[in-house]
Amino acid sequence: MNESHYTISERKPTAEEFIHLIDSVGWSRYTNCDVIPKAIEGSLVSYIATHGDSTIGLGRLVGDGYRFVYVQDLIVHPDHQRKGVGTAILDRIVDYINHNCPKKTYVHLFTLKKDSSFYSRYGFQGPEQPFFGMSLKKFDKPIERKLG
Repeated sequence: MNESHYTISERKPTAEEFIHLIDSVGWSRYTNCDVIPKAIEGSLVSYIATHGDSTIGLGRLVGDGYRFVYVQDLIVHPDHQRKGVGTAILDRIVDYINHNCPKKTYVHLFTLKKDSSFYSRYGFQGPEQPFFGMSLKKFDKPIERKLG
């Protein structure tokens, strides 16, 4: 990454910056943007990538900070992808984990299979491990236990 071209800063995004990036990568259909301000508040740490006066990327770490943390919302605007921006943001997140989370902290994330090689460089492993992640999307209907 050309450091003179992009700047990575530790700060929370504004709701407008966050929503702009969500829109840029097509996540709007999966995201309740009304809760973005609360989601931002719930971050352990956030990093922003800027190019000039524009926010072009962000990454957040969420969780309790001790037993479980989640790399959340690593987003880079499509015009700036594959230029080292996501790597620079994740490097900062990993550095935060290394310096602030105790040993035996579980670090999780969700990604598309096509993007898994990006995270495997840091040691993240997929479902072939004894522990595997499961997820549930709560959209319009309440979560219910199925009978039988």
